[in-house]
Amino acid sequence: FIESVKFYYAKNNWLFWVSFGLSLGIIIPLACFQNIARKVPINYILLLSFTACESIMLSYLFAYVNDWKTVLTAACITIAVTASLTIYACTTKTDFTFLLGILFVCVPLLILLGIFSFAFGHFLNTLYCCLGVLVYSIYLIIDTQLIMGNCGIAYQVDDYILAALNVYLDII
Repeated sequence: FIESVKFYYAKNNWLFWVSFGLSLGIIIPLACFQNIARKVPINYILLLSFTACESIMLSYLFAYVNDWKTVLTAACITIAVTASLTIYACTTKTDFTFLLGILFVCVPLLILLGIFSFAFGHFLNTLYCCLGVLVYSIYLIIDTQLIMGNCGIAYQVDDYILAALNVYLDII
């Protein structure tokens, strides 16, 4: 919410795009190659770098929101939903991991709906937001259950970086 930062971001979009490219360049090896995600200290360095790139990209997005109350409201709602879903995922006996295949199909559909909502109006935008929260909620429950290991499938002990990355991406 500092005007000089907004001005800098408006004049220097390259930083956003560099952060975006680095994020993709970091997440692909972390998610696709177990030996990289399990090798200390490179896994910590990559996770820290990915988090920094995501922070820069989010700060660019927040710079274009004119009302600080909107950002604060979104942050508070995200904290409340994340906390309640995490508690639910840790205490429920219901296994949600069977929904991974369905969510794999839902995400590309959600991306397409996002494109159409941008082009065609307010109702689709509201629908897009609601469906996005639903998908995020289910992903967070599943990733928490995978960390807890209470269900049929679970992360292995050495997959702590991948588990942290998945929960971080769910929340973001």
